[in-house]
Amino acid sequence: MLLLFKFTMAFLIGIRPIFILALVFDQTKDLFKKWLFYVIGTLFSMSMLSVVTAMVLKFTAKVAAAYWAVK
Repeated sequence: MLLLFKFTMAFLIGIRPIFILALVFDQTKDLFKKWLFYVIGTLFSMSMLSVVTAMVLKFTAKVAAAYWAVK
């Protein structure tokens, strides 16, 4: 899933000049806003996925250490 988010961010950064040019015209300013919200949403999703993955990994390591310490 993280790989998909990284690909999405690379794609969004690649098409960034098109949406920055959209700010020139009043009719297309809404396209820039939608693109910006999508970028922010993707960044937020990436950060939350990373945090949750790190928490689960730490928890799994503690459970495994406790399991092997008992045996």
